[in-house]
Amino acid sequence: MSRIKNTVSFGLRVCMLVFVLMFATVHIHSITAAESKPVQHDTDAKIKKMNDAATSLYRHAVEGNINEARLDLNILSMTFSQTSFDGVTGVEGIHALSEAIIEAKQALINVMVTEDGWQLAAAKIRLAVDSLNHPEQPLWHQYYKVLTEDLNAINKARLQGAASDVQVAYQTFRSHYEVIRPAAIIQRDPSEIQMIDSWLSYMEGLCTAATLDSGSIGQAVDHGQNMLKELFHRQKDEPVFVPVVGTYEPWIWSVLIGLTIITVLIYVAYRKYQGEQEMRSVEQSKEFRKKL
Repeated sequence: MSRIKNTVSFGLRVCMLVFVLMFATVHIHSITAAESKPVQHDTDAKIKKMNDAATSLYRHAVEGNINEARLDLNILSMTFSQTSFDGVTGVEGIHALSEAIIEAKQALINVMVTEDGWQLAAAKIRLAVDSLNHPEQPLWHQYYKVLTEDLNAINKARLQGAASDVQVAYQTFRSHYEVIRPAAIIQRDPSEIQMIDSWLSYMEGLCTAATLDSGSIGQAVDHGQNMLKELFHRQKDEPVFVPVVGTYEPWIWSVLIGLTIITVLIYVAYRKYQGEQEMRSVEQSKEFRKKL
């Protein structure tokens, strides 16, 4: 009987220890989350404010309302300087957005810049800020079809042997890519953008050469299409499985692991109890035989 009590007592002590550890884990997580929420909320609010200003800036740029566009850009610039982007994007992304804002300011004060010029600058900012505000489904992803069609136009022109058309098609592709470049830098690895920039320099050399090298351009276009798929995450063989890391809160996993441990310990205690009962029955049987 004492063995049974010891077994049950041992199991209860272990369960209590596990529950204490689980409670401590949840409590620590709650404190950490409570401390980080105000900072994250402030960042989210400022990014939303920037997004509203960028959307308004682009609308006023399209309408030709320069005065309102300047006001929007001032709000955007001021909010940008007050925002912490820690955990939102890297140094390269911050630098790319800063450059886009500076470019827009220069476009708005330069009377020689065409209407298309500052509309283009406003579009860059809008896409860049949107990539911060909507990281899962940013607007710049809609440019995949546009850029793919631009590459197809380059390929078609080189097959026809029209050097001038190749140059025009390349410049169209380049201008469209420049619009999304700041947004892409914010969300993608810097090395990926550097590879595309290097490829663009190579393409420019081929497309503006005195002699049209149709074969090399065709190979470069194929390579460019593959890079676009990677940039926009359009790989056909991309796995469907999505890892659970980051999907649930860490403390939930701690609770689940704790429950699993408790279940195992209870089972072990039960098996130990059964084993002791069997051993006790065998000992009683032996004693009974000795008496006989």
